Amino acid sequence: MTNEPTSYRPNRVSAPGETLAEILESRGISQTELAARTGRSKQHINEIVAGKAPITHDMAIQLKRSLGAPASFRTTARRAIGSILRRRRSTNDSPARSSGLPSSPSRK
Repeated sequence: MTNEPTSYRPNRVSAPGETLAEILESRGISQTELAARTGRSKQHINEIVAGKAPITHDMAIQLKRSLGAPASFRTTARRAIGSILRRRRSTNDSPARSSGLPSSPSRK
């Protein structure tokens, strides 16, 4: 047995939309209800859950107010995803094929 420190390095991190879907499900809140609470369209909420729209700073604040989810949720998720993708690139593994993460939504 060694005394070397270990660090947890997950192979997969949930995308922010996937995490939002899990929060909604666990609380019994529909996307329609979240749309009403945040003043956003149901389509916009659906696009976030599907990973087609980013969680902007303003949306993170609205999620915090509506769900009690921390606004840092967006930043933490992005850092975790970036870390996994960088690690995969450094091992010459294709991130698009092996990360289990959806492609990043394009900014318009």
